[in-house]
This record gives sequence, structure tokens and C-alpha cells, in this order.
Amino acid sequence: MNTLAIAMIKNEADIVEAFVRHNLCLLDLLVVIDNGSTDGTREILTSLQREGLPLVVFDDPIFGYFQSEKVTHVYRKVAPVFNPEVVWFLDADEFIHAPSRAALDAAFAAVPAGQAVLLPWRTHLPAAEVDPSRVLADPLGAMPDRRRREEPTYYKAVVRRDPRDDERLVIEQGNHNVHLADGTRPPVCTMEGVCVVHLPVRSVEQLSAKVINGWQAYLVKNRHAAVPTAGFQWQQLYERAVYGQGLDAATLTEVALDYAQSARPGRNRAADALREPVPSRYGPLRYLHLARTNLLAKIAMNMESFILNGDGTLKPDTDETAAPRRDIAGLLEVLRQTDATTLRGAPASEGLTWVMELALANPGWRDTPQGEAELLLAANMPVDAFAALAADAAAHPTRRVVWWPANETAAAATDAALLAWYRAGWEPQLLETMGYRALSAFPELRRGAIVLHPAEPQRAARAAAVRQALGKPTPVGAAALAAPKRVLHPMQDMALAA
Repeated sequence: MNTLAIAMIKNEADIVEAFVRHNLCLLDLLVVIDNGSTDGTREILTSLQREGLPLVVFDDPIFGYFQSEKVTHVYRKVAPVFNPEVVWFLDADEFIHAPSRAALDAAFAAVPAGQAVLLPWRTHLPAAEVDPSRVLADPLGAMPDRRRREEPTYYKAVVRRDPRDDERLVIEQGNHNVHLADGTRPPVCTMEGVCVVHLPVRSVEQLSAKVINGWQAYLVKNRHAAVPTAGFQWQQLYERAVYGQGLDAATLTEVALDYAQSARPGRNRAADALREPVPSRYGPLRYLHLARTNLLAKIAMNMESFILNGDGTLKPDTDETAAPRRDIAGLLEVLRQTDATTLRGAPASEGLTWVMELALANPGWRDTPQGEAELLLAANMPVDAFAALAADAAAHPTRRVVWWPANETAAAATDAALLAWYRAGWEPQLLETMGYRALSAFPELRRGAIVLHPAEPQRAARAAAVRQALGKPTPVGAAALAAPKRVLHPMQDMALAA
């Protein structure tokens, strides 16, 4: 089955690589919303992308714990593009636990389209004498004990997608359930033999940073509102860390046993912990050196980011509604993934002005109208002109070509243009193309943008299949963006009311 997961994360550098590698053994694609991480999380995600893992990242600088709104928004952007049959909603401290991918697919194949599956949380505990370095290197292996009982049991929602629900499905805070825009719920069922392993408490420094930064993000969302069930544990632990007895190694097991649980005096490891190891699927972790896990640094960098960047929304003086239409969010992601810094706009296209926008967004990127470029941008370029450009070897870049047609183009014309580029040594990169479309706000990009990379001759049959698939325009799904005209990050076209 075609399956993907959406995860909103922030400052989870100590576990994000294990999370990505493990869950991608059971999924086809992981879509991550990175909410302005400052601890190395974003660098780790980029490294995993460059390694070739099926991972799409939405940069989200909007401060505040708007999880329901953001995950719902991203679901509505990615579902029409990737057309998944099953969609999971996860957090970075959660690991799918199932016998195998085949067993998981078989179980979900029996679920009718339009139905939600609620899978139970199974919360694991740090060791009595926690070793942060071991947890960092192997979080599941270092935490074989779980809570004997969940009081209450929380569930994580998984959707057996019905495309007719795409524009009305709402994912609730904490990803614990879903409902439709009219307030009704789709049919819900549970599933035997599958659960979501939850590792919320891993070390004193990790937990302290999580609850301080997390509860402050809740306060930004609404400092006066009653706290929803998905966040009450952050408030309790924040008050303990800041105003109470604090968090330390001696009380970490107690905190983990009580995390998100109803009050019950007398919980203790001897009576309430059960040894039940979970096999990991991530193997050796390669990017731990990119993580910044010091408590003081994590809190300071998080607040510094908020002070310098505000809440991430456009202010009236920068909302240039009179400016030409520019959606550079997807281009920024292509540049990050490829590490390209030299750019060129294709002749007979709007590429030159788009390249100027990219150079303004990051002075490290350089426009190279003459000389070698790493990325060629053929923005709003007619299909015939793009096909003819393939014969001009001097115009070719070294890493990527990004193109979208000026007008809706017939599939046969698109296929002919892509075939001309294939004969010149270039083929569409499927994941980057689909990710580019999902990240975009404008309908012409969501419908027809294509990212090409140097062809691999030994994969000619696959290249032909990709050309055929991408030649068919993608349904736009969401309504066209009216304003702002200049889109700098892929969450900018959502409306949030704090």
C-alpha cells in the first residue's frame, strides 16, 4: 500500500534520525514539519534527504504550538500530490511497532476507505540509572521497559484515506483523533498487533528543554485558553521544573511513569514497569554529531530564534502584495538538498527574476548568467522552448534543472520535452518533484513543476515510467493562493488566529 506519515517536530535532534530511519522501514514517505528547530534537527533532516531517504521537509518558522492547524494544512497539501492510501500522524518520539511491513499493509487493506484507525500509545521508560549517551545512540535499545498500564490509554490516529475527505478532514491536537469540518467523525476502529511506541522521557536535559520550550509555545498560541489534553503534561512538568522541586536523574522514572497519566499515588518501577523490548529498525546512526543537546543551549537558541524572527508570519510592511508572484519555498528546499549555490535563469523564461528573489533570500546563493551553474531555473517557460533548450549543452547546469510550463500543457507535449532532456542526459527526480509540488502554494507549480537531475543510464526503464507519471498534471487540491504574492516558506499560505 502507498503509505505516508506527517510529523510536526521541534528540537528533537537527540532522536530524529532514529525516528526517521525506523519508521521509513514501515512507510513509503515521511513528511516532516520542522517548527524552527535550532538544535541541529534541521541539519540532520537535510543529511537524511541527501542520503536519499524518502523525506519531505516543510520549514515552519511560525512560533507556537498550532499542531492541529499545521498538520491539517500540510495533510491537505500533500494528500492530492502523493495520493496515499494510508496516512499516519506521528511525533518525533514515536515509533511504529508491527510484525512487518507486509503484516501492516495487510491489516490496513482490510480497513474501508474513509475510516480512521486508533492505535494505542505504549510508553517506554528510561533506565533506573539513565545513560544519556546510550539513549542517544540507541533509544529503543536503551529503553526496554514500558509502563505496565496506561491510565488512561491514549491513541494515535491513522487514516485510510478517502480523497473526497481531503479538504474537510481535521487532525486534532496531539494527533490523537480526527474529525470532519462539520464536526462529525469518520468511522473509527482499532487494530490488533500494532501500536505506537512512545519515548517522551529520555534524559533530564532532553525532558527539561522539551517542557520549557513546549509549554512556552502553548502560551504563544493562547495564554488564556484552557489547556487541551494533549498538552497538560507540559504545563505540569514546566511548573515542576521552573517553580517546584525540579527534574533530576533520581526522579526521572517517577516522571516517566506519571507522564500524561491520571494521578495515582504510589506508582513505582517495581510494580508498574514491564520488560518488553522493541526491535529497532534504524541501524547505526550517522548524524549524532550534528545534534546540540545541551539544555541551556537548547533553551537559549529557541528563545533567540523567537526574538530575532518573531512569530514567523509576514508583517504588513513586508507583505508585498503588489510584487510579482513568487513562490520560492520549494526552490529553497531543492537548493538545501543539493547544496547548490550557483544559479542561472533560463532564457525565454522568468527564471532570471526568480533567481534574483533567491539571491535576496540568501546572499550565499549567486546568480551566474555566464559560466557554470549548479541549478538552472526555467520558470514559466513554454514547453516547446524548454524542449529546445535541451540541445544547448552550454546552458546545462551540473546538479538540477527546475521547470514548470507557462500554461497548462498536454501530457504528450510534456513527455516529449522530458524525452528531449533525457536524451541530453537528464531525467525527472520523482521524490524531489513531488515534494516541490507539495511545498508550493501556487496552482501552476503544484500542477506541473518538475525537478530534473543527471540521468542514470542503467535505470532507463524507471526513468521512462517517471516521465510518463509526471507528464500527467497533478490535481491542485487546495484553492489558489490570493495573497501574499511573495511566498518565502511553505506554511505562509495558512491562516492562523492566535
